[in-house]
Amino acid sequence: MTRSHSALARLAPLALAGIALLASSCSSTSSTASPVTAPATLPAPVTAPADTDVPTTLPTETTVPVQDPGVSTALAPLTGWSVPTYEATDARTLEADSFERDNPDGTRSEVSCAPQGLPPMTGTFDSFPAFGFSGSITPGLVIQGAGVETGDLRVVPLDRAPATLVSSLSSGSPTSLVEAPTTATLTDAVATLQRDADARITGIDVVPAQVMYERTETFSFEQSRFALDTSLRYHGSFDASMQVNFAQEKGVEKYSVVVRYVQPMYTIRMAADSIVSPGDYFAAGVTPADLSALQATGAMGPGNQPLVIDQVTYGRVMYFTLTSTEATSAQDLMVALDAANEQWDGGVEMTDEQRSLLRNSRIAMLAIGGDQGLAEDAIRTGDIGEYFGSANTTTAAALSFSLRTLDGTKVEVADSVSASRLLCDKTLIEEQAPTFTAAVSGVVGRVEVFVNGTRVIDASHTPDNLLTFTVNEFAYGSGSAGINAYFQSGSNVVEVKYTNLACINAQFTIKIQVDGRNVVNESMPPKCAFTVTWTYDVNPSEGTATKRP
Repeated sequence: MTRSHSALARLAPLALAGIALLASSCSSTSSTASPVTAPATLPAPVTAPADTDVPTTLPTETTVPVQDPGVSTALAPLTGWSVPTYEATDARTLEADSFERDNPDGTRSEVSCAPQGLPPMTGTFDSFPAFGFSGSITPGLVIQGAGVETGDLRVVPLDRAPATLVSSLSSGSPTSLVEAPTTATLTDAVATLQRDADARITGIDVVPAQVMYERTETFSFEQSRFALDTSLRYHGSFDASMQVNFAQEKGVEKYSVVVRYVQPMYTIRMAADSIVSPGDYFAAGVTPADLSALQATGAMGPGNQPLVIDQVTYGRVMYFTLTSTEATSAQDLMVALDAANEQWDGGVEMTDEQRSLLRNSRIAMLAIGGDQGLAEDAIRTGDIGEYFGSANTTTAAALSFSLRTLDGTKVEVADSVSASRLLCDKTLIEEQAPTFTAAVSGVVGRVEVFVNGTRVIDASHTPDNLLTFTVNEFAYGSGSAGINAYFQSGSNVVEVKYTNLACINAQFTIKIQVDGRNVVNESMPPKCAFTVTWTYDVNPSEGTATKRP
């Protein structure tokens, strides 16, 4: 029934065409007499076969590839994350030590140092330092998970589904669609996002210039890395420069601080809104057989699960240790660093002592996203702003990145660190006042020594009568006395009075000693009868004695 109805419907237009032709023929007859003409001939009716449809053109159907659900099933055992723990131990052998050191105020201290273990340090990290890895660190890449431990990032060699990268910057085009993600195409997309936000091109500064500053006292290389909030797995870039600052130096007291300046400019991440199952990261043409082939090569498996670089943070960073043998505590260094930052922010100027402390300290540095030499100069001079003064997207370097498994689990690593320190105790050495001694010898006659008017020595030859003695009976006069007890504050006076009324070899020698060292050593050669007084100004604090004219 349906087919016959369709045929009749198609014949209707043909019948109407015939009627129209007949009407046209009739309307053309004139009202005046005319010759008789033959009647018009109607066209033969057209009959369509009852069972034949009129051909029509249909649209070509497009086949959309659908991924084999077995891909996600095969990837399911390779999701989730078991946090690995890295154990690090201080490799130094520290020894007890004792020594004296000068203090900035001119005093001296006795320093006694002994090894001491630090409390165990444990921590978990979900941000990975870019400096600790080789390979491409590009948001959206699917990498082999073994690189988390080795630091060697290798791409999983499978075709990818389209991915969208999103920038945190408020530029005109903060997203970029990558149809076929590879290391090259994702890198191009990152470069495009960076250029779109480059103030030198757009004329619009959209890069935040905030700099974060952290510093803390540190006693070992292991502790310093822990303080920088990075796993010790990735210490390669620090080894040569930083470890030497923590080597023990006999007879030296030193203090160290570890410092981090970070200027995160922007983050680029992969949009994961459309990721429902692990297989959604890969192109529809990827099959379970492809996964099996990769597992056979070791590029994927339970010990090497696939991970995606979820996001990458770009900017500039300085990591460094500052070690000083001039500082009397780590606090001295931290105060100098704080002053440099306050000066940068428009605060008070650094003191000359603070600048000297930074200038003379040993610096071991790793600078990323800028010139390392300029970074070190900025620290030594205290002019931090000279290094971090401007920010630009195209000069920013990858600082850190985060990882996720294909089911969205955040990847973390843990550290357990054992470290030691030298714990030093200082005891102020009480400086003893110089010991002054006065002594006379070889006296022929009489010598009296007075300190601030008090007689402390009275020496004469014997016997008294120089005219009646025999050679065997004669003895020169002598005497000595400590004179510190007679000193007063300020200047002190020592008087030496000599008397000899007989004209026989009048002579004597006077010595004033400081801690056994002669500061006065004068003799009166033999003379005839005479008297004399020598006066000396003594300074006990300086250990000097000066004869008056």
